[in-house]
Amino acid sequence: MNLRVINIAVMTAGIAAAPMLCAAANSPAAFDSCVKAFMTKLSSKYASAPTLRQARYLDDGSFYSTNELELTAWNPHNNQPVARAVCTYDAEGRVLQLQGEPLYGLPQP
Repeated sequence: MNLRVINIAVMTAGIAAAPMLCAAANSPAAFDSCVKAFMTKLSSKYASAPTLRQARYLDDGSFYSTNELELTAWNPHNNQPVARAVCTYDAEGRVLQLQGEPLYGLPQP
């Protein structure tokens, strides 16, 4: 009886971890897709292309991994932040949404 309970617990843990493994496997694809979408949006808005200075995965504290990446671009000429966005992506790494965020709260050089 105890062996059966342990097997069920192990299988349940494996099933619960499957979404995390899927998201982790596609993180490089998601990162590339989000950066490309963000930089494309910025290149149409600014004459001199800003540079990507910061990118981080957002962690909402839940058991499952998040599918959001925060991106921040800076002006290479005056070293000031020009844009920040949160990119939401799916399990395959495709961009679902690119939402602009306010710049306040960013450290100034």
